[in-house]
Amino acid sequence: LLFAIILISGANLSTTGAVLATILSAGFALFFMCNQLRFRATPNYNFSETTKKMLGYGLWVQLANMIQAMQYRLDIFLVNLWSGTEQLAFYSIALAITESLRLIPGALGQALFPELSSLKQVIATVAVPRIHRRLMLVMILPAAAMYYSLPYVVELLYSAKYLEVIAPAQVLTIAVFLLLIAMPFSTYFAAHNQVRTNVLISTVTTAGMIGLDVLWIPQYGILGAAWASLFAYGSTSVLAILVFAKRTKQPKNFLWLLPTKKELALFGEFMKSAKSSTR
Repeated sequence: LLFAIILISGANLSTTGAVLATILSAGFALFFMCNQLRFRATPNYNFSETTKKMLGYGLWVQLANMIQAMQYRLDIFLVNLWSGTEQLAFYSIALAITESLRLIPGALGQALFPELSSLKQVIATVAVPRIHRRLMLVMILPAAAMYYSLPYVVELLYSAKYLEVIAPAQVLTIAVFLLLIAMPFSTYFAAHNQVRTNVLISTVTTAGMIGLDVLWIPQYGILGAAWASLFAYGSTSVLAILVFAKRTKQPKNFLWLLPTKKELALFGEFMKSAKSSTR
């Protein structure tokens, strides 16, 4: 914050100052962390080797984040290129509405990463499918509610002029749900030093999405962009699940992806208690 105030306000650097402030802040945080490790480490602590591993892992994580950001946002530029600013406005509304589905799993992913990384790999391979099933149960109702309420929400909040938003927003709702239920598997890869798997999956699916965007946006507009995102998100989930199943030797019938009777019963009890508490 101090760097941002000095560079933006004091030096009048505007956007350039904000970028420089971000870089300087990250560099200062890295310098401080390295010094703390150097002074607090045990005598046998290999500082250079640990730093090398940390930076190597961090670069792969950042690469994965960059490719995923392209997958989430590149279609905005392509819609603007081929369909114009008016259609871009409609598509931006559809994206903004469906983004709300990411809030709970996004927070869960941040909490899940340190938990999975602290578990032995054998234990984590048992925990991840269970987390997937319960996340699916938790998110299916909000996703279904959003899908079916979109016609009323759009007309209420934006007026009848924006009804064109409904169809792509419904497609994006399905896409986001498919991506979210696979979040435990991508988190598992990151937590157990397999982040390159996430990079490879994201690269393949993003390339496929771009190809479909090129084919579908000129012909179908924002609905084509939404269908391309559905392909990218859905294929990301499928590939993550397939890789996880192969590496951890899960049953080939994939029934382990579906909630068990016990989990369904627990979810039913949870819904009953939630309903009674709202009375």
